[in-house]
Amino acid sequence: MKREALARRIRELREAYKKTQEEMAGVVGISRQAYIRLEKGAREIAFVEIEKIADYLGIPYTDITGVDETEEPSLTAMCRNQGCSQDMLKVFERAERILGVFSAQERLFYRVREGEERQAELDGNQT
Repeated sequence: MKREALARRIRELREAYKKTQEEMAGVVGISRQAYIRLEKGAREIAFVEIEKIADYLGIPYTDITGVDETEEPSLTAMCRNQGCSQDMLKVFERAERILGVFSAQERLFYRVREGEERQAELDGNQT
């Protein structure tokens, strides 16, 4: 997803949920000015910021990013099925959460880059 499309989606959701830019900036942990730049697509957005917005609005982050995730058996589920201890289960849950954040950030990066490359090609063809 292109940065501008992501920014537009975040703005649409904020408006649909009747939230102010000030509220959203507070949720993300940035200034209102930085949030305005985010909604204009003039500022990069990290996956953890997308996650904060999604959590605040009570929606899955995929509603923002448009990334479709397929379910695979998780380490946590396998651990649970094998009768792992609660401590091990917590370790696997934490590890999966961290890996999920990195994986989503990577997918988002490549989607934004792909959109920017496509736009650069279009801009090059117009000259």
